[in-house]
Amino acid sequence: MARVDAGVTMLRRVGPAAQRCFDKAAEYDRLAGEASRYEDRELYRSLSDYWRSAAKNYQFIDRVSDQLASAGRNRRISPPR
Repeated sequence: MARVDAGVTMLRRVGPAAQRCFDKAAEYDRLAGEASRYEDRELYRSLSDYWRSAAKNYQFIDRVSDQLASAGRNRRISPPR
């Protein structure tokens, strides 16, 4: 089942590393919403952006790994000529 991040259902499978990053981003979003000082809100928003970016990088790595694994399974070995 797809996990939910910030009220949006993700359509792709989310690996454990990416999910941890999305969870950290959500935690910093919450802290930003609770912060009373402008500087703290900006810091938490920056940290949230960092973790969300890391999650997207992990998702990209997972997609590439899946494609490479799929290509390896579907590759036909031709006899030498």
